[in-house]
Amino acid sequence: MVHFKWNPVNNEAFGTGLLRTVCETLRLGVKEVEQRRPVYQMKALIQETMVMQFLTHSSPNQLWVLPNLPTSELDPKRREPWRTT
Repeated sequence: MVHFKWNPVNNEAFGTGLLRTVCETLRLGVKEVEQRRPVYQMKALIQETMVMQFLTHSSPNQLWVLPNLPTSELDPKRREPWRTT
């Protein structure tokens, strides 16, 4: 059996695997930020804040219904949609 030691932390025998950063918190030792959250928690937080931003700021909150609007007014190839003649 051949084992390649990758990214050893604290003289560990097997090193740190790629999935370890996804599953565990990382202690940074900095006074402002003592530890970093696991990647899966950061990803979930980003997804949740993106949905909340869309729901609070980007979603339409009005619906306009114009029953007598002719279909020629909705033609995107029309050059000047503000003129009726």
